[in-house]
This record gives sequence, C-alpha cells and structure tokens, in this order.
Amino acid sequence: MFFYGTEGIIADSHLFDVKGLPKEVFSAKSENHFANFLRAVRSRKHTDLAADILEGHQSAALCHIANISYRLGREATPEEIQSQLSTLIAQDDVKGTFEKTLEYLKEAGVDMERNKIIFDAHLHFDPQKEAFLSNPKADALLTREYRAPFVVPTEDAD
Repeated sequence: MFFYGTEGIIADSHLFDVKGLPKEVFSAKSENHFANFLRAVRSRKHTDLAADILEGHQSAALCHIANISYRLGREATPEEIQSQLSTLIAQDDVKGTFEKTLEYLKEAGVDMERNKIIFDAHLHFDPQKEAFLSNPKADALLTREYRAPFVVPTEDAD
C-alpha cells in the first residue's frame, strides 16, 4: 500500500521524498490491532487500548464511506474522471493526483482498457448524524439486516 503526500511517499515501512528517493526506514514494532483490542476486552481497561475507541470508529467509518461511494459508483474513462475532477473545489490537486495514479498504474503494467476504473459516487456526509445528505441509497448501505441473536438495536428501539 502506498500513501502519497505533499512531502513524500510512504510504502510499507519506508519513507521516500517526492522524487522517490529513500529518506527513512521505520523500525518501530507495533502490536496487532485485533490482539490489542482483545487484550483490552479481557482486562476490561479502556486504557489498555492503543488508540481511543472514537479514533478507531472514525478510521473505520472513513473506510466504510469510501466503500459505499465505490459501490454506488460507475465505470468511467480516465478522460471522464479528469473532467469531473476539474469541477471539484478541493484543497488538494485531485486532478494532478489522479494523473500521477494513472502514470503509476501504467508503469506497473496495468492495462486500463481491460481494467475499468470505477468513478465513485460523490457523497455528502453529515458527521453529526452519521448519515448521508439526501441519498437514501447510500444511507441503506450504512447498516444491514442482522442475524439473530446478533441484532444491533437501534436508538429508537424500546
């Protein structure tokens, strides 16, 4: 997995500058997140958690929102995507980032004619309500039918 930032790239345990030259290797060992969670459940001490539960919830929610956007998206050509990205108002250079991504995919030998790009649905999310604005299809993907006895009660349940 690669993370591209304005000041460099993180790939696995390595940090590279914007030109791709190595800068640093991270050597700190980390505990498996699931093992940490189980240890905290067994001890019944929230202080045993490596991260606050809210931080974990927000991290997981961001992934779920991205997956919902992907599931509601559609196949699009790179040209269509670039056209759509040029209309966005964003802090980052999303069009430039997309162009770099296409370059990396081409360098990696990915055939963009065979491997279609899914252009994610543009969603507006209300973090206070934890719901999408005016998008019932997206809201429907925020939960699912649970199998008894593992039913998660809703706030309005008696």
